Amino acid sequence: QIFKESTSLKKKYITHASATNDFSKIAIGLATEMQVYDVTATGLSKYIGKNDFGQFTHQVSGVNFLKDDLNVVFASTIAGEIHMYDLRTFSKIHTFEGEQFEFVYSS
Repeated sequence: QIFKESTSLKKKYITHASATNDFSKIAIGLATEMQVYDVTATGLSKYIGKNDFGQFTHQVSGVNFLKDDLNVVFASTIAGEIHMYDLRTFSKIHTFEGEQFEFVYSS
């Protein structure tokens, strides 16, 4: 077991985790929230957002950083939503939901 946090009778477990290529940031999905941390020589420093930063109605199914900009993080939920955040401003850039996506893969 990697992580366990109890709040009254409610338990939260990591549902997904991701790190930037240089391991300077990590993001984790915990039930219906996303937490993001800077990795430093002295430990982890949590990003504390405003309002509903990283809070969702549905369970987090995935988290990932934008390859070309490590300050942009995505969280997907089991409802099919994809939430896009900018860590510099702690703001939600966009929520994709009920939309058709075209994915382009490169090797």
